Amino acid sequence: MKFHILVVEDNADLRDSIVETLQAHGHHVHAVECAEEVAETHLPATFDLMIADVGLPGEDGISLSRRIRLTHPNIGIIMLTARVSQADRLAGYECGADIYLTKPASQQELLAAINVLMRRVIPAETSVQSLLLDIKTFTLSKGQAAVKLTAREVTLLLAFIRASDHRLESWQIIEILELDELADPKASAEVQIVRLRKKINEVLQDATGSIQSLRGWGYQLGVTINIL
Repeated sequence: MKFHILVVEDNADLRDSIVETLQAHGHHVHAVECAEEVAETHLPATFDLMIADVGLPGEDGISLSRRIRLTHPNIGIIMLTARVSQADRLAGYECGADIYLTKPASQQELLAAINVLMRRVIPAETSVQSLLLDIKTFTLSKGQAAVKLTAREVTLLLAFIRASDHRLESWQIIEILELDELADPKASAEVQIVRLRKKINEVLQDATGSIQSLRGWGYQLGVTINIL
């Protein structure tokens, strides 16, 4: 299984070495030298993994991983660092890293870490339920299929994406959509869910599992959505 991998490393020699190693094993690699080159709203949806140095100039790898994890919850993240204390390792995991490797990590160790993540991460190019949300144009798409969303629908979808397990309770939806003042806020929230589900199903060309009802509790987003 081959991955699309983003490498964020400011040391040119190390960056080139990582890229060469990954490409030699068939992976598709894009490398940048700082976190500022990786805006979360422009992270290509085709990336399956990110390998990032903790000690980047400007925004560090911890901050970068935290914001990427929020908008791309399914991406695999490997952190590289010279910091070896337990506190540093915990900070790495708390920011959303899957694996934390201490420099200098050997080629074999890095490849082994990638192989571990391969068991969990579904490559973006083979994920049949992966959609793309363009928050600038309010467009939800998959391949050539696309629909326009309202501002309210984009707000709700982003809330699902960022929520733990992509679940929202009914009261959270009411609050997010500011429906509190309506006569029947729960019914209004259900209407919004039905409309959003219909649009997601239209893009998927499938009517199963896009937004699942959790009886007596709320709803859960059942598809992967990457943010452009």
